[in-house]
Amino acid sequence: GSADPAGRNLAEVFVEESAFRALGLEPGAPWEDVVLAHRRLAKRFHPDRLIHAEDHERAEGEQKMIEANAAYETLRKLHRPHSHTTGLFSG
Repeated sequence: GSADPAGRNLAEVFVEESAFRALGLEPGAPWEDVVLAHRRLAKRFHPDRLIHAEDHERAEGEQKMIEANAAYETLRKLHRPHSHTTGLFSG
């Protein structure tokens, strides 16, 4: 099958691009933007913020949270700086 220059197949590229877009970002956005976008969506659609909303608004917010969390996890696995590169646990 076709692959991008990084050696990923088209399905992997599609999943990654979809994850960026679910967070409202352009594909390839820096990790810091991913964190901020996820935080912004989490605050906006958190169930505690929607406690007095209509049922359909709460359901929509729950779905947005599921999508945002899934997108964040997908991108975290692919792009998050590893703790061993930050010196956090280096001795």
